[in-house]
Amino acid sequence: MKDCIEKLVASKFYNGANSEGRKYLDWDHVFGSAKNFQFWMEQSHGGKEKCA
Repeated sequence: MKDCIEKLVASKFYNGANSEGRKYLDWDHVFGSAKNFQFWMEQSHGGKEKCA
């Protein structure tokens, strides 16, 4: 879980470098669903960053 959070915090997109200038750093983006958690688990293990 720690790896997922570190990857989220390091993401430019999720820190506001997106077309809306909006940050997506709340718990629901990591742990809100199994799909979100799986995405961040893959990212924390070397997956390419995508804007989910």
